[in-house]
Amino acid sequence: AVVSTQSTGGTDFFWDIGSRTSYALDWNLFCDREYLSTTLNSLFFIGGIPGLFVGGWLADMFGRRITTIFGIGCCILVNVIAAMSSRYWMLALCRTLSGFGTFVCYNAVYILFLEFCAPQHRAFACTLHMAQWGLGTTLLAPLAYLLHGWRWLIWISVLMLAISIVPVFLVPESPRFYFTNKGDEKNAKQSLQWLAKNNNVALNTDNIQLEKNTGQAEDDTKTSQLEVLKEFLEYREMTIQLAALMIMGVIVAFIYYGFAFGWGKLGSDLYLSYFYAGLGDLLTIILQPVPHMYLGRRKSMIVYFLVAGCTFLVALIPLDFGFITLEQLSCLVGSMFSSAAFFSLFLYTSELAPDAQRGKMLGFLSIACRVGALLGPQANLMFEWSKQGTLVIFAVLAVLASLVPIRLPESRDAKTPATAAEVQERRLERKRNLRLSALEDELS
Repeated sequence: AVVSTQSTGGTDFFWDIGSRTSYALDWNLFCDREYLSTTLNSLFFIGGIPGLFVGGWLADMFGRRITTIFGIGCCILVNVIAAMSSRYWMLALCRTLSGFGTFVCYNAVYILFLEFCAPQHRAFACTLHMAQWGLGTTLLAPLAYLLHGWRWLIWISVLMLAISIVPVFLVPESPRFYFTNKGDEKNAKQSLQWLAKNNNVALNTDNIQLEKNTGQAEDDTKTSQLEVLKEFLEYREMTIQLAALMIMGVIVAFIYYGFAFGWGKLGSDLYLSYFYAGLGDLLTIILQPVPHMYLGRRKSMIVYFLVAGCTFLVALIPLDFGFITLEQLSCLVGSMFSSAAFFSLFLYTSELAPDAQRGKMLGFLSIACRVGALLGPQANLMFEWSKQGTLVIFAVLAVLASLVPIRLPESRDAKTPATAAEVQERRLERKRNLRLSALEDELS
């Protein structure tokens, strides 16, 4: 059977599905019912929004490790039910809850991953963590091609989730969480001892004294979550940084999904198109530490946005190389640099955020990205108005986003702040250094 369907990017694909099935075919989600199929994708992100709120709060309140286990456990349970769904509403509910569980653990495992690393190793650690995302995306297309039933694809995801939860049980909680969020020096030292032992480092925790960072009060353990939230109003610098990061989050997600799905697919084969997109993401993630090493986080963000913006303008040139058009090539390049900006943004945020608010700040950033993710695919409507005009709008947004990091500090090799007060103090210190440097220039 040869099927023609409308992709999310607005390109018609024609392929022989043979004995393959999909929920769209099983439940006749075509023509006037096609919106039901699209809704299933949106429900995942809709469920992810409360998941980000809950996940950030749980990570700061109960720990990064417990939150990760809870989120993955939810995903396993929900996907088992989804694989046995016999009704549309049943799968729709599972998609919503799956999005909730996914984003509950998303930020928690990321924080746990980075808090185990020294500042000089964060970029490499971030690359290892994000490479799993790129590898999973790349493998998804051939798996979908080889497996002839959509339920089998869900069962494969259940198996991968079950495997991924095992290492979380084998590692301890973050020592930063124990000491900074809970004031538990004993468990913090035990966690450090585990890390030292597994890295063949001799460490006697009985002879070390954990140091409280600047601004960390003696009664931190008694601080309620409401009081922690009030710090966003009290300390202006932390709020400004969060707002700037969220602005970039909305724009980069809008650009990425608009660029990848709103126009120009790589060829007419559905599976190859997604395979190339995943391969581009994986390549970007692997190469990402290079600009971080030489340019730092802030300058890298500026370069990523500028290059992504330029690709939109290049795509306006009508040029066909035979095997690929310039528009399609620009789509791949833009997708790669948008991915780089997206992944770098989470690393940048985790380094700027103080320990007590790291989960919340990453949660707010993820919510901003989800807003952009929901808006990006709607670029189809803009392309119906004017394709050239839409590309110019995307280019302008990318260039504007490249200006936002100018206001933010560099975080490469810097000690992560412990409290909001320390973030404020660092800002004041930078101002004093700039004034002193200006005064020295005048005197010379």
